[in-house]
Amino acid sequence: MNKRKIVLYLIICTITLSACSVKVFRILSSAKINKEVTFQKTDYSSPLGFIILPIEIKGKTYQFLFDTGAQTTIVSQNLASTVGIEAKGKISTEDSQNKKKKLTVSLIDTMIFEKIIYNDVGVLISDFNENTFFSCLEIDGILGMNVIKLNNWEVNFENKKLTLYDRNNKVFTHHTSVIEFYRNRNMPFVDLYVNDHVEQFLIDTGKNGNEVSISSKLPIQRVEEVFFGYSSLGLFGKSNADTVKYAFAKLSDSSGFVQENVIISQCNKDKKLIGLGFFEERCNSIYFDFKDNKLYLNEKDKVLQPTKYPFSALLTDNGTMVVTATNIKYNDLKIGDTIVAVNEIAFDEYNACNLVHEIWDTRKNDEFITLSVLRNSRLSTICLPKE
Repeated sequence: MNKRKIVLYLIICTITLSACSVKVFRILSSAKINKEVTFQKTDYSSPLGFIILPIEIKGKTYQFLFDTGAQTTIVSQNLASTVGIEAKGKISTEDSQNKKKKLTVSLIDTMIFEKIIYNDVGVLISDFNENTFFSCLEIDGILGMNVIKLNNWEVNFENKKLTLYDRNNKVFTHHTSVIEFYRNRNMPFVDLYVNDHVEQFLIDTGKNGNEVSISSKLPIQRVEEVFFGYSSLGLFGKSNADTVKYAFAKLSDSSGFVQENVIISQCNKDKKLIGLGFFEERCNSIYFDFKDNKLYLNEKDKVLQPTKYPFSALLTDNGTMVVTATNIKYNDLKIGDTIVAVNEIAFDEYNACNLVHEIWDTRKNDEFITLSVLRNSRLSTICLPKE
């Protein structure tokens, strides 16, 4: 195990529904398969560590984020306007940062993924333009658990392949561990030990970070690093300012699953999540069995954690990139600093997303990163070498 430093570059697209009428709940839980196939394999794209899939609606292909942490499917306001979706009501929703908003409820008659046809898909309609980071993902929707639960899914991280299976066909996928989960509000949850303390985690493929988020009450044996600032992003915007502690721990269950030196994060908000970044870092592939509620893991022999930088940065509403969180021991960057260039690529309104991807890709490729930073009208250059 090569124990690299901790990564802080986190987006969480979890969405849950507040109390609602039976009619609205039934709509948002709705989805059925019109045409089933035994299995189908497709390539997926993975900007910023997510799984993005092509979904056809009314003859046009849209890009959807695959999200087991979304209770239902969400589409952008632009998509809804283009295909002419009729409103069925409104509901109060809450994202991963506990930010609440009322969204429009609707139904999509037909959605097609490759050869699979889904009918009567309940959706929420959200204005993705309010979240500047979504423009860098270039997505039109979020595929939620009302659709995902209808099939079994294998994600091959090495080849960027996703295979969808008929739930009724038993697949004997290659695996080294099996985690049994249970579903609450459609979403998959699992009980795991963090060192010797049990936690209930949401398995959330809408979280791209490799760290496992634990509750604020769980004891940490040794804190490795402390960050302060706005460290993560949800559907409705960034988190509140908070102190985030990072450490290493053993993650295990009672059936033989064990992972050592797992990065854990802890803040004042109880975000108990295991995201896609954790599985991609530690597994060659994973297989979701939503009929028997099991997650099969084909684990790697060697885990190499990505390089960490002592800051987090987000795009603002006016199109600039600012530092939003820093390691409390690192003084060269401060919250509010404006990043005007990354690796000598100058920042402007036309290439903002290129810089976001540059930070992400440089981190994963374990290279240097050079920032040009503007603070109080003074420009400075900071070189952060690999560690």
